[in-house]
Amino acid sequence: MFIARFLPRLFFAGIIAKAILFLLLEIFAFAIHNYFYSKGKSFFSVIRKIFLQAFFLASLKLVLYSMLLYAFRFCFQKESMVFYLLAIVILWFFFFIHFSFLCFFAIFEKNVNSNFLLNLKNSFKEFISKPKTIIILFGKNFILLLISPFTLFLYPSFTGMILNIQIKEN
Repeated sequence: MFIARFLPRLFFAGIIAKAILFLLLEIFAFAIHNYFYSKGKSFFSVIRKIFLQAFFLASLKLVLYSMLLYAFRFCFQKESMVFYLLAIVILWFFFFIHFSFLCFFAIFEKNVNSNFLLNLKNSFKEFISKPKTIIILFGKNFILLLISPFTLFLYPSFTGMILNIQIKEN
């Protein structure tokens, strides 16, 4: 009874903590990606330059991924063939959004002073025009992620993934 009284507060605190951690990790990944492009600048000046766009992108990803996750769970709770098909459509929509967001870093670097919505629109256009390249890039990064723990994240690790994205952009 004592624990049940505090459970909703802990549940919402857990959700807020996960959201904050997700936002910080996304902003950090965005800053690392931009730091590799801006040679000679300090890491903190890069963070100041890109913070607003990184925050908007991370917030948008958090909201969309959460909505898709809850819709996916809802479809599997209802045991019907229609809901299973809807779950497959939701899964495809998730992959479309995720692969489109992979292009956002490159689009942002080309148009640093551009609007967030314009960069987002261009990243969707980039994925629609070249889906094979983006999926191959995702596959290579996934393989690097699987190999990295065996080398104690010394090689190729996350910097190798960012390097792959830069090579794709050039």
